[in-house]
Amino acid sequence: MADLTNIFAEIPAELPEELVETLLGTPGLRIERIVSMGHASPEGFRYDQDDGEWVLLLEGADRLRFEGEEPIELQAGSFVNIPARRRHRVGWTAPASRPSGSPFITEIGFERQTGHPDLRPGPTPNTVRAADGTILGAPEGWVLLPPGDAGLTRRVKAAGDHWVVQEKVRRRMFSRGVWAASATIERIKAGLDAERSTEGYAKRQEAASRRREKVQAEYVEDFHGAVLALLAFPDHAELAGRLARAVADHATPVGSGTVARTERIPVEQRAEAAVIAWMRHQTTGYDDMAIPRVKGKRREVRRMLARRSQELLARYRRGELVRDDCPLKKALMPRADAG
Repeated sequence: MADLTNIFAEIPAELPEELVETLLGTPGLRIERIVSMGHASPEGFRYDQDDGEWVLLLEGADRLRFEGEEPIELQAGSFVNIPARRRHRVGWTAPASRPSGSPFITEIGFERQTGHPDLRPGPTPNTVRAADGTILGAPEGWVLLPPGDAGLTRRVKAAGDHWVVQEKVRRRMFSRGVWAASATIERIKAGLDAERSTEGYAKRQEAASRRREKVQAEYVEDFHGAVLALLAFPDHAELAGRLARAVADHATPVGSGTVARTERIPVEQRAEAAVIAWMRHQTTGYDDMAIPRVKGKRREVRRMLARRSQELLARYRRGELVRDDCPLKKALMPRADAG
């Protein structure tokens, strides 16, 4: 049996803060009940929302001020459409009086969500799995746009309703595509194909490619310099140069997914982490270790190997005499001979 309730039910007698409740949440839409008792936006505050919103005022009165425009006043029965990224604030709310004696203003907000959060591939081709485990069927007329064309994907996502499907593999998240209306994808793809066939587009792409190559070359050299500064081998400069080049060549390629590509930490920390990671694979038996599938065990092993690598680097920094069977020397010598 369907649940029946009333939009004016269960309103608290006192509201220190505006009350916002989600009445219904579905892919692409959220319906909220908003109850105010004279509340207004703080001075200097502006709403700047990612999603569009349609608001219907049921009782009371409300003043909205959109940035750069004169304020508008809403009365009971008024409704307004607020597009995404339209900066605005609530100037004031004037409550209505109910038989209970508690004055309040009640609104219904229909929020159009262009995406659906935290979706994973479903058990069948035309389904997705929500964060709570719910299996959702793709809306009629929708198709899955596979990953691979970033330009097309961006335009489809910007065009309106869509679902982004991702899947976590170990610690990394991978895109599995975007669900959207077939007609929308085909229309955007046709326009994009026509745009890409022009001479102007080819020239822009070539110029962009040159800019990316320049930026990448500069970053590789900056990263190489950061690794050299980290190593600081006083009596083993040649070995330090080989190691810095080997680490930079491994860690800096675009799309490598290594720590060197992150911008969340300073380049000096990236350099240190990249050196330790390279040494773990090249100077220890880590890749051939049979590590028990116990939570935290692999992390424990990696930390133990990192300490050994740091101790070895410290010996080089102190200028100590290092034997020829040193694992770092052995790992780098083939690279020197190959050159």
